[in-house]
Amino acid sequence: MCKLSIFSVCVMFLLISMQSAKDVQEAPKCKENGEYPSYNGNCKVPLSRCATPASFYSRGGSAQAYKPHAPVKSEVCMTSHTTTKHRMATWFLRRSSWRSAPQIKVHLKLHECTGIKESQCCCTPRGKDDLKIEVWQTKPDGSYSSITPGREEGFCRATLEDLSFTTLAPGSTGIFGGLGPSGWDFPPYGPPVINMLFSTEDYEPQLVHLPIVLDKDLQSKHFSGPDWRGPGLVTYKQLEEKFSITKWKVYENDKIEIDVNIYLIATKSSDRSLTSWMCPSKFYGLPSSFFLEPISVCAPYLLDYFPL
Repeated sequence: MCKLSIFSVCVMFLLISMQSAKDVQEAPKCKENGEYPSYNGNCKVPLSRCATPASFYSRGGSAQAYKPHAPVKSEVCMTSHTTTKHRMATWFLRRSSWRSAPQIKVHLKLHECTGIKESQCCCTPRGKDDLKIEVWQTKPDGSYSSITPGREEGFCRATLEDLSFTTLAPGSTGIFGGLGPSGWDFPPYGPPVINMLFSTEDYEPQLVHLPIVLDKDLQSKHFSGPDWRGPGLVTYKQLEEKFSITKWKVYENDKIEIDVNIYLIATKSSDRSLTSWMCPSKFYGLPSSFFLEPISVCAPYLLDYFPL
């Protein structure tokens, strides 16, 4: 009788443990209506993920070197696009040329942030669906390919087929923003980034800049000091960037694999065109427009005089 009682207690304890484990594994995910204001069951998504930006450039960065109609492909920057060394700055006064550019494989994981509920940001995973994702970056030497139509089409630029792409590590731009003559650029330099534009008919377009600052072991590191370039001076970064890096793994032969969570704000778009979002200035030429807005879209007439 005693042995049976001990056996019953053990079985009961096991069942309770299994149920508790099940409860942990099946923690409610965030629903679109905000009923469960959690992300992966832990409610740790910053509120700024749900904050509606005041403008297209509120989170920092620049679209100055953006060029529309990039070809659809899964390779953004290939070795055939450049033969130069990797020129990268880790602080604003100096850009080093120290090795060949490593190859990077990026996996994007999209999350749609639908609103704030009980002081938490509600984000749910989503697929690519009808989302258009355009990617552009500098070549490893820190210069952008031409933004003039018909020249260097697809060089370090792509419209993604899916949520993964391969590229080479971008170089740092300086005071000319990577658009200087013959690739020239001078201090102050900034962190090298991969630029991404997410757009769809249903939501406002969103700009994301993924920094790729590397140490000698190809691990990610922070850029030292402020960004004294034009875009950094005219933009007050009010909100957090809309991404988080969840995996950074270095392989042999200078290869890096990165997983990135992208947080898209589900703000219904008006009837505005993509051009009106990217070119908010009424007059192009002021520093706030020149350093941020894409020349090829907002002031294409300049390319008749300055074939950048």
